[in-house]
Formats: sequence, structure tokens, C-alpha cells
Amino acid sequence: MRMKESRPSIRNRCTLERALLNEAPLLLDGALGTELLQHLNSELTCLESLNVARPEIVSQLHRDYIEAGARVLCTNSFGANARSLGNHGLGHEAQHLAHQAGRLAVAAARGAEPTCYVLGSLGPGAGLPSRGELTSSELCACLRPAIEGLLEAEVDALLFETLRDPMQALAAAEAVRQVAGTAKPPFAFSFHPESDGSIVSGHKPVELWQQIENCAPLFLAFNCGNGPQPVDRALAQMSHLQAGPMLGAWANTGTPQAPPSTAMDGEAFAAWCLTSSQRFNLAIVGGCCGSGPAHVRAAARKLSRR
Repeated sequence: MRMKESRPSIRNRCTLERALLNEAPLLLDGALGTELLQHLNSELTCLESLNVARPEIVSQLHRDYIEAGARVLCTNSFGANARSLGNHGLGHEAQHLAHQAGRLAVAAARGAEPTCYVLGSLGPGAGLPSRGELTSSELCACLRPAIEGLLEAEVDALLFETLRDPMQALAAAEAVRQVAGTAKPPFAFSFHPESDGSIVSGHKPVELWQQIENCAPLFLAFNCGNGPQPVDRALAQMSHLQAGPMLGAWANTGTPQAPPSTAMDGEAFAAWCLTSSQRFNLAIVGGCCGSGPAHVRAAARKLSRR
């Protein structure tokens, strides 16, 4: 499943990196899942199916985030790997659903002022290789169709997020290599921190970075968690590195349910975005589960006055 070298695989591939370096922090959108869960039913059982069955809902949410001030959108493809979609009888649709997710986000971002970028989002899949729950080869294989679909949609970069194991990141990087060959599209990693800032596999952030550094991700982030505190603890451990990666963070403001349970209001979230971006010199900051356009709007106001 190798992409043709002549096929355009990434939109503005260098522009996003320049923006992360020169315009930081870029404001990421908020949650997609907790905003879209209410639209699922007995026939539409996974969020990615909305990309085809109800594209107008997904597109409107992207536009709502742009209007709120987001500079970076994530695609509605977090669970678009073939293994997870297989639980809904849609494993064979992974490439198509991911491609449609990319198309919707790229279309929403096109023409936005200031420039809005798109990250092709993919979650950790099902299982931790380090615990023998699946092999790295199996994880790589189930990611490849979605990667190809997102690259065909010309997202600005791929984002492998809410990872719990450095082997998941290594498998994702290998899947990108197998799909894209010498094209080398940019990709980033984001990990789910435990309460002490370590990740589920037991690695501390610096140990984690030592294992994945050679993958050369665009940035390293921490997301989800039980609110901002675990994310900040992980970032604090990374901040001691003299020559570490660009950093990002998007924390939960509530829990992933429909309707979303919000424990942190927009002003508190905005204050966290400002404080953490200054404390840890973040390249990108935003919201995860429970956050919505109102949170992003408050953060955009706060960051614009920094």
C-alpha cells in the first residue's frame, strides 16, 4: 500500500512547521468526540461513520471551532484504524472514512484568515504492544489504510494522539514510512499522561522521548488525562531537557460522554492555556474531552492579550 511518489501527500507541508516555530502557541480546536456523540444511534455506531452519513454536522463543528479562534483543526478520524472500525463492521472502510474526515476538515480550513491548519488525527488503536496485546506489525497494518486516506486528503500533518506506549509511536512512524516512502510527510505524537505525568506503559516523559526521538516528530504533546494537572506534570519533566522537541498540550475539561460533562469552564480553561503555554513554551495548545467551541473562544481571547 505504497503511495505513488508523484501524488500530493501533504498540504502546506512546511508552512505548519514555520507557524509552530514563529507564531506559537497555535490554538488547537476542542473535542470532536464529546461534541459528536449525541448524533450516534443504533445505525450510526461510531463517530467516523458521521463523516459519510452526516458530513454537514462534522463540517459545521469544524467551522464553529474556526469561528471561535482555532488555528489548528483535528480530523474526525481518531478511531479510523481498521482494527477499531472492525468492531463496527467497518474495517474495510478505514481508508474511505479517514479520507472523508480529511476532506471535511481541509475544506473547512480552506480560505480561513488567519491560516488554519489540519492535523490528521489517529488514536492508539486497540492494545499495547509492550504488554503483548497486539504486535507492532499488527498495529502498523491496521493504521496504514487510514494514513493513506488522510494523506490523500492533503492534511498538513498526521497526529497520532492519546498514545499510551512508545511502541505505538514507533509502529505509527513505520506505518507512515510504508505508506509514504520517501515523501516523508510530517507527523506528531501526543501521549496520555497518568496522574504523575508518566504514561500507561510506565515510561516517564524523558524516557519516552529517548525511545522515539529518532522518529523526528514535528512536536511531542500530552493530551487527555484527568484534567490539566497530569498534562502539566508531564510537560514539567520534559522542560528540563536542554535540546528537546517542540511541545504541545490539550487537556480534558470534562469526561467523554454525551452530552459532555464539563468540569472546567471556558475562563478556567483559557487561564490554563495561557499559563501552560508560557511556562512550558508550548508550540500548540488546546482542548480535549469535554471542551467545545466556547472553551476555544475563551482561550483565543486570553492568548490574544498575552
